[in-house]
Amino acid sequence: MKKLRDIPSSVYTKYAKGGIEIKKENRGKFTATMKKTGESAEELSHSKNPLTRKRAVFALNAKAHFKKRT
Repeated sequence: MKKLRDIPSSVYTKYAKGGIEIKKENRGKFTATMKKTGESAEELSHSKNPLTRKRAVFALNAKAHFKKRT
């Protein structure tokens, strides 16, 4: 397990504040799917496509996480 001193301070401060890292190539893909289909994240969490379902569950969990923090 990494010790705190082994983690770069920029990464530590970002995640200490509750930040979530999303790769640049994946940013906006779920929102585009929602706009294209006209469905909500809740509806897409029951999708037959496993990648869409994974993104929807992630979005719902992130929303719940940040709602608790504020």
